[in-house]
Amino acid sequence: MALQARRSSRLASPWRLGRRRLSSSRHPHGLAWARMPAPPEPAPPSPAQSTQSAQLAQSAQITPLAPAVRPRAVADALSALGTNDLDGIGAGAPVVELEKLDLGADGVRGAIERQDSAAFARVAKELGRSWWVALEWGDEDMSGPFWGGSANTWRAICEEGRRVWPLMEAGKLIRADGEEVVGASPSGKPRGDRFVVGSDSRLRDGQGRPTCPTLQALERALNLLGDLLAAPLANEPRVGFKLVARTHSLFACFPGEGSEYGAHFDGGNGDPRKLTAILYLNEGWQPEDGGELLMYDATRAEGPCWRSVMPRAGTLVLFRADRVLHKVSPSYKMRFALTMFFGATYGNDHKHSKQRNAHLEKLRSLGY
Repeated sequence: MALQARRSSRLASPWRLGRRRLSSSRHPHGLAWARMPAPPEPAPPSPAQSTQSAQLAQSAQITPLAPAVRPRAVADALSALGTNDLDGIGAGAPVVELEKLDLGADGVRGAIERQDSAAFARVAKELGRSWWVALEWGDEDMSGPFWGGSANTWRAICEEGRRVWPLMEAGKLIRADGEEVVGASPSGKPRGDRFVVGSDSRLRDGQGRPTCPTLQALERALNLLGDLLAAPLANEPRVGFKLVARTHSLFACFPGEGSEYGAHFDGGNGDPRKLTAILYLNEGWQPEDGGELLMYDATRAEGPCWRSVMPRAGTLVLFRADRVLHKVSPSYKMRFALTMFFGATYGNDHKHSKQRNAHLEKLRSLGY
């Protein structure tokens, strides 16, 4: 069956966007969605941090993202396609490492602190051209008042991850028929990740203080990233969508022992997710540890391939949630990542449909 036909099943939209009211029921991962000023932070920032954050938003003229609400269950965009289809796509295609886009001094962190509109315009341009981009975070010292984190961010966040591992739940998806599936990819292949949402009340002590301060600092960083990307993405002709909402962070772990996640999309067919951001947190990661993110490239001149990203600490990858088929290769070591999803609306739905259909036609020409 052609991939385009497989994706044509009508899935329930979890949102009512624009001026219409958002629903308030549960996402399959328990994530809360927020319209684009930033949602109240889990821990009140210091006065110095509050002042600096306000100055950043004001000087960058960013429209902050808004308070969190819970939508209806989000149907996995691929779960209606059957049980054997997705993991056959790209079988035997070579794996090609994705080169990182250089944002200049101190990577993404420096671009955020400088409010570097030119750097984020380059990111938006790459997302329009390739649908993905890999970046280097930069200096891991986030102990100052602006970030409110740790001097040794990667070590600290993995220590927090190991501590909250007992609270993490198996990954879920909801099929088009409403069935909730735990611990499986859309194809039925075992899914090995576990997760906890950054806003989970269990990540606070008895006095309401966060027990994972590094996690909270990195979530704030991804919030700022979304704020600074909103205008460049809306202005990039090959993207053309407006970020309107985001989730809380998803702190995820593959425990090793060959755990993986089969081929899937994060959005599409009514799912509001249009952009995925993943920050990898693992120091000393080696190729033999596995766990690469693999994104299917059907348009490479030399033939289809999988673009790979190693989950090394400080690697940030952004990709189009509704267009990029991706998977996680078997991981042989505990692997941590922090994910945030961004919802968006397109200013030109007709143009978007033509772009999407052109890509699907390319997949069909390859026998899928």
